[in-house]
Amino acid sequence: MKKINISIESLSLPMHVGISTEVKRKVANIVGEEFLKGKKLEFTNLKEKGAAIKRSLKSVDQQYEAYPYLSKDWFVENSAERTLHFCRKYSDLKKLVDFLTLYGKDFDYLINGERTTLCKIVIEDSDKDAEAVTAAYNTGFRVLFLQVSVPESFDVEMM
Repeated sequence: MKKINISIESLSLPMHVGISTEVKRKVANIVGEEFLKGKKLEFTNLKEKGAAIKRSLKSVDQQYEAYPYLSKDWFVENSAERTLHFCRKYSDLKKLVDFLTLYGKDFDYLINGERTTLCKIVIEDSDKDAEAVTAAYNTGFRVLFLQVSVPESFDVEMM
């Protein structure tokens, strides 16, 4: 193992730091989320809460099985997870969960509105997965892209 001597003085010199695609994506997601908050939109981060949305369908099915005299729509409307999936009807929740099972990894946010809206953070044109977008349109969902420009590098100086 080679030893490298670094003086404190050399750390204070300005440095040009390149960032990886993974870091660029994290920065873009933070910026995208702040943009949605700034627009006062109600949204769910699908990377963080997508699994909880899928579990909510199972929960509704289990509740309906236990209490069949209430409608599935009633369980969806009154579920604690409704703040995540924004659905009012069982058929809408089922359609959303079926879609997310196949294409959930291709979208970043679910936005509450009159129509189910999926949002994708884009830092490169290759981020627009045509198959997932077409499937979303065919399912009746709206798709929004947030183009976030993240620089290739940053100038950093320790003071």
